[in-house]
Amino acid sequence: MILLKLLPLLGFIFAETIEIRSPRRTEYGDWQGWKNCPDGTYAYAVKHKVEGDQRGGDDTGLNAVALFCNPLHWTTYNTDREILSGEGGWGGWKGVKYCPEGLVMIGFALRSEADQRGKDDVAADNFCGYCGTPHGPRDRSNWISGDTPGWGDWTQDQFCPQGFAVCGINTQIEGDQGGGDDTALNNVDLRCCRVPAVSLSCTPSYTLERLTEYDNRLGAGTIQIEYQKRISFSRTTGTTETVGHEEKEAVLTKVTTGVEFSAEGIVKGVTLSGKASVNYEHSLSSETISSHQIQTMVQEVISSEKTITETYNVPAHKGVIIQQLFMTCGNIKVGLPKIVTRSS
Repeated sequence: MILLKLLPLLGFIFAETIEIRSPRRTEYGDWQGWKNCPDGTYAYAVKHKVEGDQRGGDDTGLNAVALFCNPLHWTTYNTDREILSGEGGWGGWKGVKYCPEGLVMIGFALRSEADQRGKDDVAADNFCGYCGTPHGPRDRSNWISGDTPGWGDWTQDQFCPQGFAVCGINTQIEGDQGGGDDTALNNVDLRCCRVPAVSLSCTPSYTLERLTEYDNRLGAGTIQIEYQKRISFSRTTGTTETVGHEEKEAVLTKVTTGVEFSAEGIVKGVTLSGKASVNYEHSLSSETISSHQIQTMVQEVISSEKTITETYNVPAHKGVIIQQLFMTCGNIKVGLPKIVTRSS
């Protein structure tokens, strides 16, 4: 009995594709058949075919939805890979709507009108695609939808499971009723494909980068200075700084050794970036940061990327350099929460 209950779960765990369906408010017409993105690509843009308000005539609203496919972490807007599962015969195609750079479609919602019981039926009116990363959160933070008349209500959100992204579409479309009530597109189903885990080939390196400095050696009182530290992931090359969640997790697995700061100011395993305007002879106390501590910091950045403003009180007759610890793995750079001060 327990095994029978576990079978659906086991099927999901090992499945390479999952289908997500729009709630069936109307079900007129025939299913047009699945159209899938080329291997290794995922939906990242959408185009709507829409008939405008007929002002008392027979309205059909949304007539078709076309998706466009691109590889993960895309940086180029490409409409060559279009997939279309049929289309109604009314209205015209609107402009292409794109996910934010580097993101792909991870879910959708359909706006549709229920059966009007003898009055003019419209069925589906709009399609909204949700954008994100295959291993990231499932929410409405980024979305792309059409410009439509606005009939009906949005149905429940449908999301791919974690680790999947949209890779196919199937639509239910009613053909011309020959003088009867036409509805065109009624329902949309999307196929979600499992996204292979990211495999990074890199060894982390570390850099102390100067955020600010202040020379108060001739001052008679304490001076408060302000600086900002950016705790985030970014790219060192390419046209986008976006780093996918699965890549962040892959970076985390590469942290296997720690770093050490010597009492003389020499950093073992860390490069000092930038040249100070004054000579700081007594820089910092000896400190070792373990691999576990670095892993904890990277996990903190994965959980919450942010820019923090902090202050530091520079004593009279002292100078200080404020530095932040950065880790680089391949073309991915991580601003860690660790601050190191060097004082004279």
